Amino acid sequence: MLINLTHNDNHSGGDVVGLASWGNNCPMYSTDNNGLTTNQQGLCGEDDATVYRPNSYVLIDRNNQNRKNAIAATFQWAPNDSSSYTLDIVHNDTLSHGTSDVFQITSQTNWILPAEELGEDGTLYAFSNVQTGTEVTRTDNMGRVIDTVYPVTAFDSSIGNLNRSTAQANHNSTTQTTIALKGKWDFDTLGIQAEVAHSKSDHERHYIAVGYNGYYGNPTTQNDHRLRVDDPSLIGTDMATAIRQTGTDLSVDLTDPRTVGISLANGMDPNDLRSWRVTNYRDDGWIREPTTSAAKIDFDYFVDYGVLESIEFGGRFARDVMENASRFRFVCNPRWAYNADGPHANSYDETIHDACEEPISAVELAERYP
Repeated sequence: MLINLTHNDNHSGGDVVGLASWGNNCPMYSTDNNGLTTNQQGLCGEDDATVYRPNSYVLIDRNNQNRKNAIAATFQWAPNDSSSYTLDIVHNDTLSHGTSDVFQITSQTNWILPAEELGEDGTLYAFSNVQTGTEVTRTDNMGRVIDTVYPVTAFDSSIGNLNRSTAQANHNSTTQTTIALKGKWDFDTLGIQAEVAHSKSDHERHYIAVGYNGYYGNPTTQNDHRLRVDDPSLIGTDMATAIRQTGTDLSVDLTDPRTVGISLANGMDPNDLRSWRVTNYRDDGWIREPTTSAAKIDFDYFVDYGVLESIEFGGRFARDVMENASRFRFVCNPRWAYNADGPHANSYDETIHDACEEPISAVELAERYP
C-alpha cells in the first residue's frame, strides 16, 4: 500500500499607485453663471501659484491564490504467483482565485464644492502647503522644448474627489476523482491483463465584476444622478440612498521616490455605499461535470505452432460525457444619461429597456445580492 498526500497553497499580490493626468493648474474656484462652483484659472492673481501636479491617483490592489490538495493511494494484492491486483485512487481539488480592486481619487473637480465654502470674495484657492521639486524641462516627441515645470512633491487639497471604484474576481475550481482497477493473471498457456477506470470531475468558473462611480451631473437640473435612484423629497435626508460629494481633504506626499503618501479626511467615507452608483455589474461563468469511463482486456495465448509462438488479442471500451450542468451570463450596464430638463434617447425608459439597464445605487445592489 502506498499513499501520497499533496498540499500547495500559494498566495501572491500587492498594491500599486499610479499617478496620471499631470498638468499645470491654478486651483482657483468660484461660482459660474449657473451658480455652480468650478475651477476658474482666469481669476488667479500674481500671488496664486500654478501647480504642476497629477490630478488622478489610481490605487490598485491585486491578490491571487493557487491551491491544490491531492491524495493518491495505491493498493496491491497478489494472492498467489499467478495473479495480482492493483487499485489506484486519485483525488484532486484545485482552486485558482484572483481579485483586482481599483480605487481612483482626483485632486480636484467641478460642481462638488458648496458655494458657502468659498471665501468672502467668492473665491477659494483649493491647494495649500505646496512643495515642489527640481526643475524639469518638458519636450515633445520631436525633442522640441515645450516648457519648464516644477513638479509638486507634496500638497493639500480641500476638494479631493473619490471618483470611481471597481472590483473584479476570477474564480476557477476543479474537483476530480479517478478510480482504476488492474488485474493480471498468468496460466499455463494464457496470460490476461485487464483494467477498468472511471473518472468524475466538477469544473466551476466565475468572472465577477462591479463598477462604481460617484454621483455627478448638474445638481440644479435633471442631470443630477441622485434623481435616478431617489425621490427629490429624500435628497439630503437620512432616507436618501445617494449622497453627493462636497469635497474631501486630500493630502499627497511624493517626497519619497519609493512610496506615494495619500491621506483622506473630513469628507466622503469610501465605505459608505450611499456615495456610490453602479455603472456595471456581471457574473459570467459555467459549471461542467465531465465523466470518463474506460475498460480494456488483453490476452496473450501461447500456441507453439511452427513459426507461430503466440496470439495476442484484446478489446477496448471508452465513454466520455461532457455535461454542462449550468451556464450563466448576467451582465448589466445601467443607463444614467439625462438631459438638463428630461430624458433623451440614451436615458433609461422602463417602458422600453429591460431592468438590467435601470440605474441602481450601491445600496440597492447590496440589498439585492447580500
